[in-house]
Amino acid sequence: MNVTEAVYHQNSLFIGKQRLILSEGWIKKIGKAGSRKLYFGVRPEHTGITVEYRENALKGVVKYKEDYGNKVGVFFEVDGIDFISICERSIPSTNDTVYFTPDVHKIHLFDFATEESIGYPEK
Repeated sequence: MNVTEAVYHQNSLFIGKQRLILSEGWIKKIGKAGSRKLYFGVRPEHTGITVEYRENALKGVVKYKEDYGNKVGVFFEVDGIDFISICERSIPSTNDTVYFTPDVHKIHLFDFATEESIGYPEK
């Protein structure tokens, strides 16, 4: 799983110097938890990556790739933080600039101090 420190501020999650806008459900959940400093987690298979600009995406650079047969693990860096995304098609090349979009319905947020999950938004 990709896990990194994040800061919640003004309805957004900041990872490095970049911003992900959160859904209303996550905003309410974080408000109830009271934590502003969090750990952000997302499984590589619950992400998207493309070389085309996308709204609400983190911009990074591909470091290397691993061929898994029918899928490829794309390892990239966002503001000095390492991530991996699993791709089945449209595989970027090493040193390409990419846009990383986690599925906000499948992210995990943890309290920074306790490392406990803050739970998930109600459906």
